[in-house]
Amino acid sequence: MDISFFYSEDAPYVQIYSLQHLIYLLVCALVVFLIISYRNWVKEKHEEICKIILYVLLFQQIFLLYGWYALATGFDLTDSLPFHISRITSLLTIAFLLTRKMYFMDIVCYFSIFALISLIYPLRVYHFFHVSGLSYMINHMITIVVPILAIIVYNWRPTWRSYRNAVIGFSIYFPLALISNALTGTGNYFYQTNRPFLHDMHNGLFAVLSFIATLSGFAVVPLVYFSIVKFIQIKNKRMRS
Repeated sequence: MDISFFYSEDAPYVQIYSLQHLIYLLVCALVVFLIISYRNWVKEKHEEICKIILYVLLFQQIFLLYGWYALATGFDLTDSLPFHISRITSLLTIAFLLTRKMYFMDIVCYFSIFALISLIYPLRVYHFFHVSGLSYMINHMITIVVPILAIIVYNWRPTWRSYRNAVIGFSIYFPLALISNALTGTGNYFYQTNRPFLHDMHNGLFAVLSFIATLSGFAVVPLVYFSIVKFIQIKNKRMRS
């Protein structure tokens, strides 16, 4: 096998609902299942777990992701600036793990909906054994897992204030993504160039629609996490009975 299979920019992308795509889904689902199943142990060992997650995330960002950009793509600014929503979420997750400030968790929780959507419908994602693919898996899995940790360990819950913080955070991020796209010419920050749909729509109209759809989509996030909370409460009640 050609070694470039593991790092080449020309390697094939994962096909939706292929075996490689299912590997991503199963790995993430397994980690979430284990965290919820062993939630008491997670709560007891949360300091050690948070440190491990922080070190893994730093390794993913510095060595896997940006190391790959530097060596394989020549650090193409149309894709390598830290203005993809997943990378912003990773930076906010790092800030949360360092400070344990719930303001960061408020934004991470709502931004994590994009990690979930990306796992369900991956676009321009390399296979699991590709350096970029492994980076993708680590990044998105941690983005989904850390809010669940916050629910278990810190009793965090989505509230009106957390929604407000997420809206403010996205309102700051989104113009930066658009400016980055304009300055780099063909940047794809926040999916504005390589779109999942509406390919022929005017750029300005698509940007407005993206902003409105995101703020509307944020309303779904509490339903997801309160469902997890309810599931944990049911499991706890069964354990006590």
